[in-house]
Amino acid sequence: MISFTKVRLEWGWLGNMAPFPIVHDKYGFFKTTEALFQAMRFHHDHPVVDLIRGERSPMGAKLKAKANADEMVVAQLSQRDVDNMREVLKLKVESHPELKDKLIATGEHTIIEDVTSRQRGSAMFWGAALTNGDESRSKHWIGDNWLGVCWGELRNDLNGIEYEPKRVPSITDLLEKNAFKSVIIGGLKSALSAHGPKIDKHNLESAAKRIGGFVRGHLARYTQEELLAHLLATEKAKLDAEKERLGVRIAAQQKQIHDLLDKLGLKNKGND
Repeated sequence: MISFTKVRLEWGWLGNMAPFPIVHDKYGFFKTTEALFQAMRFHHDHPVVDLIRGERSPMGAKLKAKANADEMVVAQLSQRDVDNMREVLKLKVESHPELKDKLIATGEHTIIEDVTSRQRGSAMFWGAALTNGDESRSKHWIGDNWLGVCWGELRNDLNGIEYEPKRVPSITDLLEKNAFKSVIIGGLKSALSAHGPKIDKHNLESAAKRIGGFVRGHLARYTQEELLAHLLATEKAKLDAEKERLGVRIAAQQKQIHDLLDKLGLKNKGND
């Protein structure tokens, strides 16, 4: 397993904050993949793109994008957001061939962006955190780690390995296929990691906020239209099911009436 945090450390080049300039055919030149990635959340001719480009640091570029989040055309943490991440990482490696060799040299190791020190917001989507271990539980990673997933897929591409690209769960997957249960569990594990093996009345509020933030981070990736469409589809399914149950009940009652008329010899009396 390979984990990375700060850009100055051994595996820091895997981070989007690392100083590797790239050029996008539509968005133009950027000092880092972080800056380009943030710019790609907006339409390419939006004024904020040049503001992001002009920021001296990648963190400044991120904050500039965040300040204009209402103007974004790509929902944060969505499938399109992940696809954009795949694109900027590919550009990064193509623009800096030495990184291609470094990536291939990682072999089959799982790549993880270590966000243990900042388990909040989008961090647990793009990275993963190492939980606190104790006598009964060994340390393990929690989080979606999408940045690590994208790096692993790019490595497969470079090695000519076929694979099925991972996709962000749809709102239906999240709410109807037990995925939401894993989200709640993930939030609880995050809270346990922060507060030790025990959550009591002294840290319950803090733990609840951490779990809530973890859940909100997953729901935030979906647009209002997607959430509304899911709710409408859910209600329609309930109505259709109720209509079917009602139809079955009416058919059963009609059969009972017909059977009773048969027994009384009255079924065809009106036709005599």
